[in-house]
Amino acid sequence: MRMKLAAVLCLNLILAASCAAREAAPMDSELREIALAEDARNFGAAASGARSARSDVRARAAKALGRIGNKDAISILQIMAGDRDERVATEALFAWGLLGGTGVAAGGVFDNLQKNPSESVRAAAVEALGRSSDAANVRKISDECLGDASARVRGEAAIAIFRLYQKIGKPPQADEQSAVNDAAVRLARAALREKNDDVRWKQAYALQNLRQADVYPALLTLSKNTNPLARLFAVRALGKRRGDDDNKQSEEFDQAIVRLLRDPDARVAAEAALAITQKNATADMIVNLLVLQNRAEYFVRRAMFKAARNFGDRQIELFNKTAGETSPMARGERAMLRKLSPDEYAKLLNDPEPIVREKAVDAIAELPSGAALPLLKNALEDLNYRVAAAAAAALGKIAEPAAHRLLLRALAHPRGLVRENAAGSLEEHAGRAGWDMELTVRELLKSASTARGDDLAESLSGIISAIEAVEKARRTDGKSKINENDESERELRARIRVVLLDALSDPDVTVRAKAESAWKTLLSAEPIPSILIPAAPSPSIPGVNADPFLRAPKIRIFTNRGSFDAELFHDDAPVHAENMLQLTEAGHYNKTVWHRAEMNFVVQGGDHLGDGTGARAVWGGTLRDEINQKHFVRGTIGMPKSNINDSGGCQIFITHIPTPHLDGRYTAFGQVTTGLEIVDSLEAGDLIDHIEILDSGR
Repeated sequence: MRMKLAAVLCLNLILAASCAAREAAPMDSELREIALAEDARNFGAAASGARSARSDVRARAAKALGRIGNKDAISILQIMAGDRDERVATEALFAWGLLGGTGVAAGGVFDNLQKNPSESVRAAAVEALGRSSDAANVRKISDECLGDASARVRGEAAIAIFRLYQKIGKPPQADEQSAVNDAAVRLARAALREKNDDVRWKQAYALQNLRQADVYPALLTLSKNTNPLARLFAVRALGKRRGDDDNKQSEEFDQAIVRLLRDPDARVAAEAALAITQKNATADMIVNLLVLQNRAEYFVRRAMFKAARNFGDRQIELFNKTAGETSPMARGERAMLRKLSPDEYAKLLNDPEPIVREKAVDAIAELPSGAALPLLKNALEDLNYRVAAAAAAALGKIAEPAAHRLLLRALAHPRGLVRENAAGSLEEHAGRAGWDMELTVRELLKSASTARGDDLAESLSGIISAIEAVEKARRTDGKSKINENDESERELRARIRVVLLDALSDPDVTVRAKAESAWKTLLSAEPIPSILIPAAPSPSIPGVNADPFLRAPKIRIFTNRGSFDAELFHDDAPVHAENMLQLTEAGHYNKTVWHRAEMNFVVQGGDHLGDGTGARAVWGGTLRDEINQKHFVRGTIGMPKSNINDSGGCQIFITHIPTPHLDGRYTAFGQVTTGLEIVDSLEAGDLIDHIEILDSGR
């Protein structure tokens, strides 16, 4: 009896200890103030944390300063980059890079970079230099870091050269061109010597936009590498430079493509096909392309159809041989083959799969306008609004007045995506002869006045952008004689003012940014009025006004093709993690679609509108960016947003392969841990059945 009692007491003590361990205290006052400052984008309050005696507070302050975006933080971060605590130094260097720091940081962090004893600091410093726009940094990285003893640093050096090449002026100045040329040669030579698999693919990735002659042999060598990612990025790079080189290299390109189309890794085989879409291969390459029709992975067959567009009349051969294609997205790509007749496209517009009809519309726009217009008119009336939206975008490629009339009609469509695409097409044709620009502006204003609410915010942004472009073109058209004192002109200007005033107070940050731009262009004589913007809803910040996380939350995402597991980055993006957990608990994701699937890039979904235009956080409004040091690797979960900062919401995207160009630009807030093959299989139109929280992290 005593033994049983002792066991019970012991169990109770264990349970009590377990419960105590789960009760985490909220943030202390210093960390809490910085978290609140970051959310409020309060530079002064965040900067005060840089002087704290505590290293954890200084590190958190550096992270906040990078996210707030005030350039005045650069000088502060330069000093913090020399902090003795590695975490503070790396956070400060990352933030310095986000703000586009230039020159050399204090503390000697960038001086004799290769001699810094900390691998983490060297890697962070190289990444930061890669985000600057200083040609001198190209030389520093190529001279000091490509041969670093650390594979991590060598990999970061390769990516940094890629980023700097993207940022340096085009055409570059003579000294910049010299620096780029030298870096390209050094990088190509380093790639031929490299033994580390992780570094190899980064070198192949970095070489994709460099055109120097020394790069070509390195790419051919990397295309035979044992690392699939190295082969993938090498063939992508070869595709981009095809046609730049002599006949011998063209033959070598074709030989590499023939080999890689048969690659055992499906992602590499798909990329080999996509390389053909970049540059035309020889006419008989269609025979080799046909080997892909028997691959199990739908995205490989989809890439095959995309590549076939380069083969003139021979693409009909492929079209006829693949009538039994079952994948909706592959069939959609098949529908985009450019040599079909109007009658065949008419049949495709009756296909039961919306994605096939949508893709057929894209091809129809390439037909002569007389044949295209009746088909696009029918597509604009499709009951599936994504097909109608595709028609609105396609009409922008046709200059006929009839296309203009159809676009004006589309501005009244009840779905925001159709309106947005119609406005974009009208913007493309701003100033086109024969189009009534005043009527266009008036119809755009009418559409803007009825595009209200979270679900139409993205379309309203597009409409305002079109108003700015078309009205500007109308006023500067030399053939138009606009009398600004005319009653009709005064009335139109007043309507523009009313619409923009309303948009300037919109809760959505993107709408406000577009309205401000249009005001400066169209009403420049009047200062932008100070308008009370509705206060953004307060987000749930773990540790501040929500329970703190103890560990990484874990979720399981169920789709119609199977399930996969993921964990959320509770330290690096706590608000994004909390947002997704609360949306999951509310059932937001149930039966939502994956509306986008890009080959060897991302799959995207979770939008309640089903088309990528919805961006609503669980507490309302949009999400503040939480840009962090996590890299987008295969299976990373990120937050989509517009081209305006702090515009995320409810959607997610998941990367198929490493995507360094997203690092430091989008918030990474999770990682798929099991079931990546399910992620690979997802097509546009597939469902998120529901999401289950396996562990709340609390």
